[in-house]
Amino acid sequence: MPSNDMPLGPMILPRGTYLAARLAAAMLFAAMVSLPLVTVASLAADVALTLAASCTLLVLAVLGVVPLCVPISFLWCLGVQLPLLHRALAALAPLWPSWHLAEIAHAVVGAGHVAGTPGHLLALAAVAVVCFAAARRASESARWGARGPFG
Repeated sequence: MPSNDMPLGPMILPRGTYLAARLAAAMLFAAMVSLPLVTVASLAADVALTLAASCTLLVLAVLGVVPLCVPISFLWCLGVQLPLLHRALAALAPLWPSWHLAEIAHAVVGAGHVAGTPGHLLALAAVAVVCFAAARRASESARWGARGPFG
């Protein structure tokens, strides 16, 4: 009796599928972490946020993982205030996507300048494109090895 089971072996996935799955998992994780934080801040800590501001912060947290801000925020210490850092480190802050996210978040809650938001969004989009292209190139390089795609 013939078997209709799929043969065991390497599964060929479309390009970028692995990266898209990792990105989706990171976005889901960001939502799972951010939703309780915003809820506790609003209910228990008496943080006065409108519903629109709360939703905007949640969307910002979820979309913020696109330029790989989750690992970078740990390296850069997103919670450290710039005046507490050495001047040289504070001057490097605009290089990190987490700084741009923090500036947008400050604008959302009324503690920053809204006028700079499009520039911050553009910087985050640029970092996301560069990082995705680098990850895709590294993925292709690892996939084909030193031989290249045509052996």
